[in-house]
Amino acid sequence: MSSFSAYELENGLWKSLREVYLQSELDIDQAKVDMSSFLIQLEKLKNESPQAYLDLLKQDRVTHYSEHIDSLRNQLISFSMALELFYMQAWSKDSNQVKQSKLYQLKQALKGRTEIGPSDFQEVFRKELNAIDCNQSFYQFAVMMVMFNLNPFNAEADVMSAITPQESDVSTKDILSITLDHRDSLFCNGRPVSRENLLITARNHLKEKESKAILIILYDPESTYSYYMALFEDLKNVNEKLRNDMAMALYNKSFKTLSAVEQDQIRKIYPFIVSEIEKTED
Repeated sequence: MSSFSAYELENGLWKSLREVYLQSELDIDQAKVDMSSFLIQLEKLKNESPQAYLDLLKQDRVTHYSEHIDSLRNQLISFSMALELFYMQAWSKDSNQVKQSKLYQLKQALKGRTEIGPSDFQEVFRKELNAIDCNQSFYQFAVMMVMFNLNPFNAEADVMSAITPQESDVSTKDILSITLDHRDSLFCNGRPVSRENLLITARNHLKEKESKAILIILYDPESTYSYYMALFEDLKNVNEKLRNDMAMALYNKSFKTLSAVEQDQIRKIYPFIVSEIEKTED
């Protein structure tokens, strides 16, 4: 039996992508090798020991990840192509222009983080490529690659990306609307709110609605990305605190020390469902 799990393999993709994204030198060929190495391991296990592969996917920790394994290769192809195009475009520009872009700011903000997921890259290609004046066809291609091939589940950051509420059958009572304008001012359900009070409101909403709770973040493209990321992390931490409180109440343990099965039970109660929408001109 292999020493790695499907969960670790999926995490490995995001960790590899993070290293590629944060690397200081352009080495796309090596990046592709690094990103694909663990997928090759998985394919080898699948071919040499089908039963071991199936047993691997049946483990409690990875059962709900197994359906995503087959899509990883397509994600890898899409990411590697988009990254290659991005580096070719970005590094051909004046370095000062790149450093002034929001993309560069995001890169700096990601330094030191232990995880990076699909939503991070989605934001990169959706919002930031215009900052380096890439041509329109390249921009459209990169966005297409991300939008049509990204899995909405970020295994490492443990966030579920929600379908836009108007496209799904949900109650408006389950939705907490958060708006970040171009001045980095916050609004909750249309009313001005401080960051501290917003987090209190978000906690109460998540605690009351539990698995039905949805957070919608409507952000202005001119808002500060570092502020947006910090706000998102604060909201995620609120949800993690609720998980930890429930873990203590049910098992007298912290959430991180629970078994995989116990953690999954609590995640179902507090899944942290977020829909991020870029504000457009009326």
